[in-house]
Amino acid sequence: MWLLVIMTASLGYLFEHDAQPDKFENIPQSIYWAVITLASVGYGDISPITPMGRIMTIILALLGIGIFAIPAALLSSAFSDQLRIERVTLKNELYEMLSDGHLDEEEIAQVKREAKRLHIADDEVQRLILRVQKEHELKDDVSVLPLHKIAADPAHAMEYYKETLARLRQLGLMTSSEDFVRMAQEQVRLSEDEWRIWQSINMR
Repeated sequence: MWLLVIMTASLGYLFEHDAQPDKFENIPQSIYWAVITLASVGYGDISPITPMGRIMTIILALLGIGIFAIPAALLSSAFSDQLRIERVTLKNELYEMLSDGHLDEEEIAQVKREAKRLHIADDEVQRLILRVQKEHELKDDVSVLPLHKIAADPAHAMEYYKETLARLRQLGLMTSSEDFVRMAQEQVRLSEDEWRIWQSINMR
């Protein structure tokens, strides 16, 4: 950027000095014009009047958009990504804090400090806590988990097994036992293992 400024200031002095010796009287003053043009400020106190000077000003102004606007957008995006990461981190910390089912005063104070640092409003913090509590409850509800996640946790697998047995018992109580047995024996709809499981659960 400095090389561009020095080069354009030198060219500006070369093209404009003869036409405007009071404004482009030396290269340092031309550097002032180049920086103002490159930054897209354009005070208007120094402006070229020769065709080559104006063409160079147009090119410099267009280059200024890329030099200043694009890095500003990248910085803004980086700050936004960092803020999102830190909010996700806060959410994960809430998961850990809610592992016992509630937040104590120290944990609430810690959440409020982090929320203040991340510029999160109090009502948004409350919504986040409620969402985490709901997700925590759903995590413990094995009925909504896919089978591979249930199998990965022995405690969830045990609960799922007990729930499945309970549903089989309910099914045995609610359906017609005679019709079920007749259909299973006549149409051979169940394998031997399946029939043996049914008998062990519902035909005691």
